[in-house]
Amino acid sequence: MELKPCPFCGGQPTIKRLEDDVWYEVDDTLPATKGENGAYIYPTKEVHRQELWRVSCLEHGVFYAATKEQAIAAWNRRVPAAPKQEGAQG
Repeated sequence: MELKPCPFCGGQPTIKRLEDDVWYEVDDTLPATKGENGAYIYPTKEVHRQELWRVSCLEHGVFYAATKEQAIAAWNRRVPAAPKQEGAQG
């Protein structure tokens, strides 16, 4: 899928796979340990991992999506704002 230029400045956007978004929870099957400062440290386990992609133009915005294809599709749907018509409110 082709990544279109920024509709506002014509520049080439960048696309990057970010670090996976990972969620953890306490693993209660393992014992907690006491750290050097006296605080307890609880072991964790990974419970979910999701890929994350970012398409961005330094001047005109960022889109995030779970897949590369979704990020490109969202970016490619962008259109410049229509110019205000004379006498229009807002």
